[in-house]
Amino acid sequence: MKQRLEFDRWLPWVSSVCSGLLLAVAFPPLEWKESVWIGLVPLLLIVRAAPPRRAFTLGFLAGMAFWLFSVAWLRHVTHAGWVTLAAYNALYTGAFACIAAWWFRRFGATRILVNLLFMLVASVSWVALEYLRSTLFTGFPWNTLAISQYVVAPIRQLAAWSGVYGLSGLIVLFNAGIAVTLLRYRER
Repeated sequence: MKQRLEFDRWLPWVSSVCSGLLLAVAFPPLEWKESVWIGLVPLLLIVRAAPPRRAFTLGFLAGMAFWLFSVAWLRHVTHAGWVTLAAYNALYTGAFACIAAWWFRRFGATRILVNLLFMLVASVSWVALEYLRSTLFTGFPWNTLAISQYVVAPIRQLAAWSGVYGLSGLIVLFNAGIAVTLLRYRER
């Protein structure tokens, strides 16, 4: 029983880091582009039961894992700049997790229409946060989720019609769809 409690205490933190790492490995040098299609699922699953403040912290941790690996080259220039830039960008992932947690607390995850709306809200929220990150305070437009798909020709063609933010939105829509399907199955 004690081991189970210990496992439950660490599970959100480990899931959060795993989510960040799944997103990070989709970008160079590894370029495991498929991982971005499930990268947000662990984060969305753990924020289901989290209050917004804790969800923000879990999202921030996922963002730190993602950004520390994504801009690791900066450590050769300045360690302080590397960590500061990662922390700044992780704030946006924290905000996304907070929005998701608020939605789940308010509406749950058991009704089909609510889940479809969540998928849309999650997608729009992520895209809005990516856009803000890319433009606010001189912007940092690196590593939008869509950029990880630059080598996949059929998916890359979607960006010709929807732009990079439309493709990022599609990726988040897919992640949210998997997450709410798993949550609905578990909660029923």
